[in-house]
Amino acid sequence: RLRSKHPHAVGQSLLVHRIARMTHYLMLAALAIMLVSGPLMAWALLWSQPAHTSIAETAYWFHSNAAMTLAIAVVLHILGALKHLMFHDDETVARMFVPRKRTGF
Repeated sequence: RLRSKHPHAVGQSLLVHRIARMTHYLMLAALAIMLVSGPLMAWALLWSQPAHTSIAETAYWFHSNAAMTLAIAVVLHILGALKHLMFHDDETVARMFVPRKRTGF
């Protein structure tokens, strides 16, 4: 996702396009944080020593905040998809199910 460009929908303003792109990046960042903090939290709890308990608490804080951020971003993403489906006459929803073929790879 970081290497490919985000397609610009027909008639979409630059502000809305940037919000959509940032939402994608926010979802990826939250998922990456959860993938790191979850196992770290479990590992720290296995050792149950005072130093590791603070690591577990910190990992839990990151994990729970990333989970809430991811949930909110997914809802925003779904609302954006529904907006394209109901209010725009573009091919955004069709591209989700039948992606365009790329050349040049």
